[in-house]
Amino acid sequence: MITQFNKYITENLIPNKDYFPSRTSVKQISYGLKYLINNNILKKGDINLDYGGGRFELGTEYMKEHGIINLVYDIYSRSEEHNKKVIDFLRTKKVDSVTLLNVINTIANINDRIFVIKDAYSHLKIGGYMLISSYHHNKSAKY
Repeated sequence: MITQFNKYITENLIPNKDYFPSRTSVKQISYGLKYLINNNILKKGDINLDYGGGRFELGTEYMKEHGIINLVYDIYSRSEEHNKKVIDFLRTKKVDSVTLLNVINTIANINDRIFVIKDAYSHLKIGGYMLISSYHHNKSAKY
């Protein structure tokens, strides 16, 4: 659960300065969110957890135009108050979809990546949809 993630990340993960949100958050609607809409995976009334969704609201606004609630959880790009509201919501309800878009590529350790994927997945309804994308810009990187 995300609360475990908060504890885990503060104890184990030191953000890579090259991948810190101030450098990686892009002001655009992600391809992943568009994919969910364009392929009729999500429908009006559904809820998406955008895990590591960044600091901008364009994706949330886009989803709202299609009648979908987009909950952005991002420990680095959102305030503690914002993230707490998302956590409180997730304590009582599972979501229809989870997006983990260009997040795991910022985590070097494979065990940390697995932890994040499992944590994100834990919030998904049975029969829900999880979309993971990973951007790899440096072919010489070790992860």
